[in-house]
Amino acid sequence: MDRKLIVAIFFLIILLFKLPILNMPFHWDDLQGTLSPALYIYEQKLGALSFRGYDIGHPPFFYALLALSWWIFGYSLWVSHAIVIIFTFLGVYFTYLTGKELQAEKTGIVAAILLFFSPLYFAQSGTLNLDLPLSALAIMTFYFALKGNIKLYAISGICLVMTKVLGLVLILSLLLFIALGKKLYPARPEKTRFKLAMASLCILAVFLCWAAFHKHKTGWVLCPRIFGQSFGLAASPSFYRVVRSLFANIKALFFNDFRFILSLCIIYAALIKKPSRKNVLVALFVFLIFAALVCFLDKKTVIYLYFSIFGYG
Repeated sequence: MDRKLIVAIFFLIILLFKLPILNMPFHWDDLQGTLSPALYIYEQKLGALSFRGYDIGHPPFFYALLALSWWIFGYSLWVSHAIVIIFTFLGVYFTYLTGKELQAEKTGIVAAILLFFSPLYFAQSGTLNLDLPLSALAIMTFYFALKGNIKLYAISGICLVMTKVLGLVLILSLLLFIALGKKLYPARPEKTRFKLAMASLCILAVFLCWAAFHKHKTGWVLCPRIFGQSFGLAASPSFYRVVRSLFANIKALFFNDFRFILSLCIIYAALIKKPSRKNVLVALFVFLIFAALVCFLDKKTVIYLYFSIFGYG
């Protein structure tokens, strides 16, 4: 099927379902978590990338993009929601491209449709939030890595980690993937793998530079002191709390919100292919590392660790 036709169909479907939300009032979470920092940048005429208002430690990419769109088109509800709809389309379209690259065009189309109509993605695409841009940038970054497009991978990866800290999970996972000697599908030359590793390190360097800048401007690296005070965190997390957080994140990743269907499909495919014992152990190791990264990037766990290391001053 012609790619332009696919793009047009996906965009029209998304626009048809999401047109009514363009002038929908902001949800309370939008006002506190997304709108306030973006408005601060907008009111400072795009001259501020750290926020003295409602700062919950997220990097500034989406806030700055939102402020830039208001500066160009004017501040309005429909401009704000249009940005989210664009990211909705990008997430769906690059899911299609990834499925097509890994398997076949039909696989990509089915995956894109299932993504858009999944309850969580469909609901989030109607609100002003960071999670939907995060998911769109994540699949874009993975696709560019899959294709070996180093420049677009680096650009997309920087936007990913500068949207939300959870974007680090994908970059660190790709670094681990390369370090274990596994070639991305389809197989890429050693030179491409080296370039991907260097691009990943550059992405991490950009994030660390922002974290240092944020620390210099605000006094904290990620989480403001008010977070520790509101959660009453004064000590390091216990082993039981960390393990409980790990299993809670594993449950959320693979079972909540109908994701158990995907998990069952993966298990079924693994049983059919009958992988070797070595491949199973490698896959299990990578999975545990990934789950641990998600666990330690979980908000409450990060807050525990942060305040145990840096204190409240």
